[in-house]
Amino acid sequence: MICLDNNLLSDYLAGEAFAKEFLEPYADEVWCVSAVVQYEAMMGACYGHISGTISDVEAATSEFEKVAVTERTVREATALQEELSDHGIQLEARDALIAGTALEVGAALATEDGGLHDAGSTGLVDVLEYERP
Repeated sequence: MICLDNNLLSDYLAGEAFAKEFLEPYADEVWCVSAVVQYEAMMGACYGHISGTISDVEAATSEFEKVAVTERTVREATALQEELSDHGIQLEARDALIAGTALEVGAALATEDGGLHDAGSTGLVDVLEYERP
């Protein structure tokens, strides 16, 4: 299972070839998005940052597993932040929740976010480093 961060999801929804190429090796895996990422994508549609409407985002992600933010997610995110602080890394709250979601469901987190790449370098969270050309 892979969990998509908003940067990758937005590129995928926009039909960017490089996002589709990045995801090709994971075509047979379950793709999931945190409720936080789903919200970010919907707001991106609402404010015109990504093409399409909120309904388009819902339709395009209909086959993705949606992962709600739960008390367990919060605990995972908090424990991760605590451990990352020992490495001098501090994530933004929403990024910690997204990483906590991936930890909760045992998924790799596919992201372009540098802070999450740093978190992945510690081995505390499995990060697939997505990079835009």
